[in-house]
Amino acid sequence: MIAFTWSDVDLKKGTIRIDMARVMGRDKDTTKTALVRDVELCPRAIAVLKPRRALTGLKAEHVFDHDSGEPYHDLQIPWKRWVFAHKTLGIRYREPYQMRHTSVTWNLVIGKNLLFVAHNHGHSAVVMLKVYAKWLAGSTDKDVAKISAAMELACGAFQERLIFTAGQ
Repeated sequence: MIAFTWSDVDLKKGTIRIDMARVMGRDKDTTKTALVRDVELCPRAIAVLKPRRALTGLKAEHVFDHDSGEPYHDLQIPWKRWVFAHKTLGIRYREPYQMRHTSVTWNLVIGKNLLFVAHNHGHSAVVMLKVYAKWLAGSTDKDVAKISAAMELACGAFQERLIFTAGQ
């Protein structure tokens, strides 16, 4: 996430291209798996990126950066903002990596194609079934409705509060 540049983001298509990584503060010209992929963004992600683009798009190359426009090399700074956002919003702390698991699980539970979800998240189909199949077996129509609603754009107050607090 800290390596994303605005040239990776296509807000019209609702995708972000992953073709590199930043490891230990250094940019790598390839991903861990050496595969380039265009990841579909959920409406909530697009809703957060649009005002971010308005704030930083003209002064910064990177999507997420210091207030000065310089890219992050020290992961402590975005991590501290992550912790601050959790505390401010009054939600239980989760490591940032857990969001990837949430995204995979939600997409599978609402019925997205297994191979599409695997590709979108950089997994093999075998890993998808091994790690996430248990969530599919126990999901109900009520779960699907809740997840679908949560993935929709109805995040206005949450989004505004998060954008405001992230800049502090």
